[in-house]
Amino acid sequence: MLGWASAQGTARLTDMIDLMLLASVIPAGHAIQQRLGLDFFFVVNLDLTRPQATLGNPIFLGAYLAVLLPLTMVRGWQERRGPALLFWLAVGGFSSSPCC
Repeated sequence: MLGWASAQGTARLTDMIDLMLLASVIPAGHAIQQRLGLDFFFVVNLDLTRPQATLGNPIFLGAYLAVLLPLTMVRGWQERRGPALLFWLAVGGFSSSPCC
């Protein structure tokens, strides 16, 4: 991965990081939906105090979002001005809410 990242341009690497960050919105949104009791899938042994989202385990979900949260903050720092900063702040706030 490091070899690929160093061989590619920084624009392609930024695009890949953006894609990873935007993909984290789906499990975070599903976890918020589970936490609020709005999950449409009936599961018999679902623990309502721990959202599992689409990853199947709350520990995996927390680890996944915890790894991506610093990347979201750096991405927002790179876009210090304009609407892009607000966009990355919204993605970071949305993705960090199930971990709390």
